[in-house]
Amino acid sequence: MTAPLKAGVGVSKSSPEEALEEATDWGLDRIDAVLCAFSPRHDPHEVREAIVEYLEDDRCLILGLSSAGNITTDGFSDGSVAILAMELSKLVAMGMAIGTGLSEDPYRVARETVTKAARSIKIDVSASLAPVATKLVTGNVDVARHSLVDALLFTDGLCCLNHPEASMEVLRGVLDRLGTVPRIVGGMTADECEFERTYIFDASDVYEDAMAVLVLYSSVKRGHAVDHGFVPRSGPMIVETEGVDVIKMDGEPALDVYEEIVDEEVKTETLLKYPLGIEDPGPRPYHLIRTPFEVDEEERTLRLVAQLPSGLAVRVMEPGDVEESFRKAVQRALEDAGSPEDLGAVLVFNCMARHLIVDTDDAVDLLRDLIGEEVPIFGFNCYGEYGLTPSGKFVQHNQTVVTYVLGCEVVGR
Repeated sequence: MTAPLKAGVGVSKSSPEEALEEATDWGLDRIDAVLCAFSPRHDPHEVREAIVEYLEDDRCLILGLSSAGNITTDGFSDGSVAILAMELSKLVAMGMAIGTGLSEDPYRVARETVTKAARSIKIDVSASLAPVATKLVTGNVDVARHSLVDALLFTDGLCCLNHPEASMEVLRGVLDRLGTVPRIVGGMTADECEFERTYIFDASDVYEDAMAVLVLYSSVKRGHAVDHGFVPRSGPMIVETEGVDVIKMDGEPALDVYEEIVDEEVKTETLLKYPLGIEDPGPRPYHLIRTPFEVDEEERTLRLVAQLPSGLAVRVMEPGDVEESFRKAVQRALEDAGSPEDLGAVLVFNCMARHLIVDTDDAVDLLRDLIGEEVPIFGFNCYGEYGLTPSGKFVQHNQTVVTYVLGCEVVGR
């Protein structure tokens, strides 16, 4: 029987064509979809044009995302172009859309982009959505419980960093359209820590201040998980906040409390090493990470990358086994997928700040040890991550790795 999907990865510091050639060498007969993560050292217009000219097929789905370093089966690389090329059977249908003007009206843009992505699919998705209809699987309870629709979400990282409320509005808009879709994963575009411009492109153009949504309808086993490897350094403290500013912890000036707990001079490296954590009421111990990125010495406050409501209990966190969190995230994604024996691809969206604590290249070694060297690994280091917490909350994450597994087995088998 034909495989539900085939995938290959390639990476090159010199040309997109070289990366595409390497990806095709994984045994693909054709390319139906391409995900590209690229360094902004490469001109995004030239990268897009090179991919379009190489494929010579206007039916191919193309999505390009600028990054803070790329992840493939070969390891971590900066200054590169990384490609995930996919050959899809009728059991996998993909639709994609890009929305612009994110900073002006993120809620509206998110709603409209999700709708356009779903409506962009021009084929009959009945075989993809209903494995029973294909007569490949019958009478299996796994068919009823398994998600048949997933979404991959990518937003302009600088827009969301500069306008934290935009991230919240994007999430609200996506959930308004997708409702209870169990898996929404992805990350924010980046520019190798220059913090100047990030890019998204499709087959037609290059965009800034934009977001992309890729909707996947499929009968193949798929799974998702998040992890970060931080552990509590302090007990819980009730915070008082104003937007992204933490004003007080347990009634005391936030910076005073923070300095006492970390017991060292507060610099940028300190803030990344000791983020805040909010306990997640899920089936396993887990804290949602919120990262401070600057302090106000005069006001004695902390400023966070993402908003934090007042009245929550937070802990100051510290690194535990951050390296091991990569392996745990993939292992749990495999379990979420139903432990498929045959894997199509593993996608990894990793916070760029984690690279300062654990070399991403070492993390890829762990992933290869877990899934084997013959499974395509693709992803990038980003400015923020999207995924569900263990309790099922769809949120933006900080300093977290988000993993997404595509199996090569039909649900129920």
